[in-house]
Amino acid sequence: VQPTKAVVPSMASNQSAQSTAVPINAFATFLANNSYATIEELLLRQENESRPTHFPVYIDFLDLHAKNTHLANWLLNTPAAGLPCLEKAVLVAQERVFTGHPKHVEMSIKRLVHPRL
Repeated sequence: VQPTKAVVPSMASNQSAQSTAVPINAFATFLANNSYATIEELLLRQENESRPTHFPVYIDFLDLHAKNTHLANWLLNTPAAGLPCLEKAVLVAQERVFTGHPKHVEMSIKRLVHPRL
């Protein structure tokens, strides 16, 4: 019987976090730069406090492809990994637009966002 290699959980999760950090950051940069008005509108929308509101965020895939072909192709070829990264990127983009915005008092970061391509 040969010994099996043990995977250190913290090391595996660290590698996973590093592998998704790049696409999340790239998507967030794309959204903050190219969909600023959409993110700003999302931040300014009022939430219904009695029940959670889900917010769709529409993203033009052709615009993404024109601005970052590599990222668009990665999303197209690995949707199981790409779509969750895109969802997290919307949160990061909201934080970037929110920070230092003149109307930040009127804004709130929406947690229940759903990117649509």
